[in-house]
Amino acid sequence: SIGHNIDEFFIINIDIEKLMENHINKINEILELYFTILNPRIFIDMCSMDLGKFVKINKLNSNLDYFKIPSVSNIMKKQSLKREAWIQLKLLKAKLDEF
Repeated sequence: SIGHNIDEFFIINIDIEKLMENHINKINEILELYFTILNPRIFIDMCSMDLGKFVKINKLNSNLDYFKIPSVSNIMKKQSLKREAWIQLKLLKAKLDEF
């Protein structure tokens, strides 16, 4: 929807809801390694939960543009989130166009 090929992105899909009780430390370890190895300039959070409650993104990389886009499942439950999703997608597209 923002005019970029999915192959231009590195995607991690973590089911936080299923893993958070027993494996939150492992999730943090995986994300810390991800940030260390790939050193991303943009992080797109589409987690259905508030990822910030579990992971301190700014601690992992302070030179990062962070975009919180409502998940599709949350948009389906609450249609008013569509507007916020489009706002964030437009901001993301503008940032990607800078590269």
